[in-house]
Amino acid sequence: MKAAIKLNKLLPESSLHFVSNAKHEVNIDKPDELASIINKAYNEILN
Repeated sequence: MKAAIKLNKLLPESSLHFVSNAKHEVNIDKPDELASIINKAYNEILN
């Protein structure tokens, strides 16, 4: 997690999301929550 936080600070327009109770493969463990995060980011880019 420390690397993710550091990278997020170095990239000014980045965002960092933590998905609770998800392991390494968040797309397998929490696909709906991941899709929601991706859709929100995509919509923010379009607007």
